[in-house]
Amino acid sequence: MGFKRLLSHLIQTGLSPGLWIEPEVIGVRSIVANQLPNEAFFRRNGQRIIGKGRYQLDYLHPAVQEHMHVVIHRLEQRHRYQLFKFLGRVNWTTIERICTGAQRMDHTMLAVHTLQSTSDQQDPDSYGAIAAALPTTVTPEQGAIWAYPQPEWHDETNAMTVVNSLGRIHLSGRLDILKPHQFGLIKQGMDIYRILAPRTSSLARCLDWG
Repeated sequence: MGFKRLLSHLIQTGLSPGLWIEPEVIGVRSIVANQLPNEAFFRRNGQRIIGKGRYQLDYLHPAVQEHMHVVIHRLEQRHRYQLFKFLGRVNWTTIERICTGAQRMDHTMLAVHTLQSTSDQQDPDSYGAIAAALPTTVTPEQGAIWAYPQPEWHDETNAMTVVNSLGRIHLSGRLDILKPHQFGLIKQGMDIYRILAPRTSSLARCLDWG
């Protein structure tokens, strides 16, 4: 009941609830792991490959495709999710491809996914270089950049993490415990993002070669 209440609150405030799922794997203790045939999993010497307590699904098998089709439809219809973080394609919703901090980012996958998470980097100073170089690889509106404001950070550092993500922002961090002036700083960045976002697809990048 608590989960549904949270989702309802997000929708009422005008937000689109999202869910991070990892459909490439199934836990070894999952009921579904016993329901699918062995051919539905990656195997070595006839044995299912186990990584971190999970089996790797083989999406070439029809049973795997059908299973995920049912799961995604159930989540969308029952809980009204509008954003999924995972590897796949569903026509009516937004798909974010994360794939271990963009280590498997390629244009073939970008052609069929709305978003690409660009890094697991949490240091704003290090993320700056990634954000600046990103338009050489992916369009700004596709390249999701994480912002992690923290209450113990200097104001300039919190500003930096927002500036990095003005292409396609993914706002995270401990927003709930920021000081009022820190929260105001982040809000200012979000206001700027809302101004820039409609123009992002038509902007021309300018890189400093000095």
